[in-house]
Amino acid sequence: MPLLNDLEVTGHPLVTLQISSEFPDLQFFAYLEDIECNGKINYVTEGMLKIVHRKILEHKRLYETSYPWHSFKKEDSANLEAGKITEVTFDLMPISYLFKTSHSIRLSIATSDVDNFEMLPKNDIELKIFHNLDFASFIKLPVKSRPEF
Repeated sequence: MPLLNDLEVTGHPLVTLQISSEFPDLQFFAYLEDIECNGKINYVTEGMLKIVHRKILEHKRLYETSYPWHSFKKEDSANLEAGKITEVTFDLMPISYLFKTSHSIRLSIATSDVDNFEMLPKNDIELKIFHNLDFASFIKLPVKSRPEF
């Protein structure tokens, strides 16, 4: 859907996915994109998370952040339970970007980035990403208001 006004996004966009899979561990790569009226796609930012490191820590933070804190420690890791819907939240790299009026915003999700990372798992898997009233997947953009001059 094209934007009706300019939209300034400044900070860490947050991605929340409701997923299920039979595979115990996956990796997610998320790419935020700006789609111009003519269809040209502009890369804005990206983020990634290995799903076993999805646990968000509230009490062990070294400092306060505006994004989820993942320790990436073995003791905080957990495999997915086969077929169970699981919430996963992670941030994208911080940005300050102006999406122009009539452009569209797109979030692309992948489970591999073969040019930069080993493909895990190495075989085909079934992955479900839910987006409904009970299990909402979404992106939260840190939107800034722009003063009128």
